Amino acid sequence: MAGRWLPELKSFGAYFPSSTRKAEAAKKYQTEDFFNQVESKEYVEDALLFYLEKAKAAFPEKDCSSPEKVIELLHGQLAAKSEQLVRLNATWQTLSLVRAARELIANDIEQYLDNLNKLLSGQEQKVTLLKSAKAEWKKYRASESLIYSLFSWLPAVRSKRQYQIQLFLEDKLGALIAGNQWSDPETIERNIDGLLNSAEREQTTYRQQIDSTHEIVLKEQQVAQEWQRLALDLGHGGRRGTELLTGR
Repeated sequence: MAGRWLPELKSFGAYFPSSTRKAEAAKKYQTEDFFNQVESKEYVEDALLFYLEKAKAAFPEKDCSSPEKVIELLHGQLAAKSEQLVRLNATWQTLSLVRAARELIANDIEQYLDNLNKLLSGQEQKVTLLKSAKAEWKKYRASESLIYSLFSWLPAVRSKRQYQIQLFLEDKLGALIAGNQWSDPETIERNIDGLLNSAEREQTTYRQQIDSTHEIVLKEQQVAQEWQRLALDLGHGGRRGTELLTGR
């Protein structure tokens, strides 16, 4: 309240210098002369008027007709600010927890998400390819010559049939079946389903990881914005609020 709500108040302390320094010290500090002055009826009357004028300026829409009413207003404001500080601290604690969770995921969250999206895109292409291959395999089986089915016990027919199946698989699945010898036409669809199920599981996993990461990033942004709003209400907005938030 120094220099605000009481007249001629220069500091919160008192200084009692030697007589030779008293005049100079009185320019900056409360000296013995100040206390002699304020302990008078005239000063109290002037101070009361000064105090109430300052109160009216601070609370223009409130009743500031007496010190008691002003004190009540001040206490209410202090209580409100105290509550804001409690919320500010709680929000900071939440922000710290969210940031810790985000840092556990990756130091560079944007690069992490970029990598996940690339992996997801690869799995989506794989799922599309396998679904298409499964449909094409069904068409292949439906249009396969009955001769291959009836006479596959003959070595020449069996060899020809397996060769055509292998060409089909290489054309439709390529590297997805590298190292696999799928020669039995009765199990090929099941094998494709196995690859498809595995690809869909990985696809789901990547999507869940991306979604959960986005949720944490969004949560951090929301909590940071709430902290900045509370800090602004307490007079720490703009650059100062950003410095407090980022530690820079």
